[in-house]
Amino acid sequence: MKLSRNYLAIVLILLLAAYLRWARVGLDPMGADDAVISLKAISVARHGQVELLGSAMSVGFWHSPFSIYLYAIPYSLTPDPRIARLFTGALNVIAVALVYLTGKKVFSRPAALIAAVLYAVHPEALISGRGIWNPNVAAPFVALFILTGLLGYYHNNRWARIIHLPALSLAVQCHPSAILLLPITLVLGGHALRQRPDRRREIIGQTMISGAIAALTLLPWGAGLYLAWQSPSAQTVITPLPNRGWGYTFTTIYEGLGYWRKHYSQPIVPVLTAIASLWLLARSFRKEGMPGLAVVMGFFLVPVLALILNAKYRGFYLTPEYPNVFLIQGAFIGGVAARHGSWRGLINTRALRWLVPPLVAFIVGLHLIYAFTPPESYLGPRYSLDEQIAAINLAETRARATGRDLILLAPDTGNEPPYLWELLNEGRDARVVWHGRGLPLPLNGAVMVGFADYAARPFVFSGGDIVGEYFRIVDLPPADHFNPDLAPLQPIRLANGSTLFGFLRETRDSLPSANQQWTIFLIWRVDTPSAEDYKIFVHLINDRGDKYAQLDVPALPVG
Repeated sequence: MKLSRNYLAIVLILLLAAYLRWARVGLDPMGADDAVISLKAISVARHGQVELLGSAMSVGFWHSPFSIYLYAIPYSLTPDPRIARLFTGALNVIAVALVYLTGKKVFSRPAALIAAVLYAVHPEALISGRGIWNPNVAAPFVALFILTGLLGYYHNNRWARIIHLPALSLAVQCHPSAILLLPITLVLGGHALRQRPDRRREIIGQTMISGAIAALTLLPWGAGLYLAWQSPSAQTVITPLPNRGWGYTFTTIYEGLGYWRKHYSQPIVPVLTAIASLWLLARSFRKEGMPGLAVVMGFFLVPVLALILNAKYRGFYLTPEYPNVFLIQGAFIGGVAARHGSWRGLINTRALRWLVPPLVAFIVGLHLIYAFTPPESYLGPRYSLDEQIAAINLAETRARATGRDLILLAPDTGNEPPYLWELLNEGRDARVVWHGRGLPLPLNGAVMVGFADYAARPFVFSGGDIVGEYFRIVDLPPADHFNPDLAPLQPIRLANGSTLFGFLRETRDSLPSANQQWTIFLIWRVDTPSAEDYKIFVHLINDRGDKYAQLDVPALPVG
């Protein structure tokens, strides 16, 4: 019974962490990176593709394929990206559990519980704990790296030493910024060699084994990079992005910990983290202060080394290191709450101990309020993934009921990437039409779905039904509704396997006029799918051969 009571608090915290990350997985729209990673994961899980490279990096090269294979797990069950978001949440709940375990092993149970609950409810940790993105799955591996480092070198656990560097390797494969955490191994290893001279050979040998296993986990990524080097491209050239300076770095950390919203409460967590870090650094000069030094390094090494090396540092670099910042806070607050005058206590006074529960309760309560605040209140109006999927499902139902095709119209504004529509089309008998490409004209017509404000095809995509606030469903007439009214004597057959039937004028019987827009639509058919991408070049000329206009229209995608 006592054992059950001891674990009840952390079980409740983990349930809270899971609920906050899982309850609203369809609330946020998806971005380009989410969609690209998801499509690659689906190609692995559902089409048997072998991926040796992940998504492209902003500095050149590619990420490791490790995240893709992680996400292949949920995508093997369903192509619904909301299930993949649940998977991200599950990994981050594991990170909360590892934070608790680390705090309990090297600080105290109060410190562990405080760290876990603050991590469980922090608004930015919740957001990153849902999205499908490389940095968002790194936290449990960073937390495992810290835990195994402290257990292996501080508590002399040989299995933890062996797991230690592979954990870092997996964190690096989630996001390369984690490599800047490697000095933690040097510090903890040096401490162990100094404190246990009789075990030096064992420590060094197990560390070498750990490094060898870590190197093996990098082989698929290395093989992919080697093959990419054999056919050089712009992506194989690293273009280092400079650091934006200490001011940007400070602001990024401050606003990230303060959940990016201007509010009287914004300084609470950043200031608490700064005070706690200084306290742990001051105690690190003692023999028992090594755990505090390790977790402080675990949070500050990445921004500090990025500054020193003049390397790129952005807000999402915070995400993998979140477990360490809450260990810092938990160790400090838990130390203040210590009932006895041990090394964990800052000042053994009853007054300070009484301040701890209301402080933690205030922070948790404030974060819960933010967690349930509608994002529209601070991000402005925006559609949700739930609404987008509901609109597509409704259009698919209408198409099936009437025996017509389903067409998804993908814009190309940068905010709603075509890749996302390709992802949401996975598993459907439908077609995504990218911006600027030809529109299919099925014999029986089609049901089209797209954003309500999509204005690139007003000739066919207008009116219809508005679904929710952001999406529109429009019926496309059968193909014979679009017979050309400017036609050659005979259809023109091209060498690429296409047949041109003529042009349909947007305004019937109109003719080109000087200084005025004249819109016509080319009606054509693909007889033989091409093995290569190509365009249709249309030139408007007069009887003397003078060219008045030109349009290069991308044809259908390969195959």
